[in-house]
Amino acid sequence: MELLENQNLNSNNLILSVIIFLGFLVFLIKKIDPNQFDFLKNPFKIKLYYQRYLIDRNFKIFDKFYLLIYSYILISISLFLSFFGKYFLDIPITIFNFLKISILLAIFMLLRSLNYIIILRIIKNWIIFQQYWFRSLIFNFQSIFFLIITTTTLELNGFLTLKYFKYILVTFISLSIYFNLNTLVKMLKDSTKNFIYLFYYICASKILPWVLLANYYL
Repeated sequence: MELLENQNLNSNNLILSVIIFLGFLVFLIKKIDPNQFDFLKNPFKIKLYYQRYLIDRNFKIFDKFYLLIYSYILISISLFLSFFGKYFLDIPITIFNFLKISILLAIFMLLRSLNYIIILRIIKNWIIFQQYWFRSLIFNFQSIFFLIITTTTLELNGFLTLKYFKYILVTFISLSIYFNLNTLVKMLKDSTKNFIYLFYYICASKILPWVLLANYYL
């Protein structure tokens, strides 16, 4: 009993430390570009955000503003996968397990980024991938922000259970599916060729890697 309490205390301390670090990343994101951050934090300004920073300006994948967003997403998903391991696989939340997940996920995201760059060099119509990447980045940041707030609040207050975690997981997956389908439909309206390009990209770069990652853990 005492061992379990110590384990829960250590995991809560780790979660709090991660939350503080995530807060620091958000602070840096805001400090680097306060104007863009105002659009980033407000889902109701998303169309204006796209217009100003995707269409009017050239989206640069390795800009420091976006690199910090990647870092935020990386740490957040690592924490969420730690919760997944705890409630689905009975793996305790420890600093070692968290770092292991973070390293694997960092490699995974790096390979995806390299794949994205290769596609941009091969495909002549690279603008559609650039648009999708930007939209996906913003969607992931905003959805994961609320995802982490929900899961950590429930976990730290002792309310998170396997049942609730399943609800959260299904909601997040459903939102991701809706986003990708909605993006594909918009691309289909613009051009059937664009739709095919983007469909193959999503299957190869987004769905397949997550399936492989799931198989690794399961």
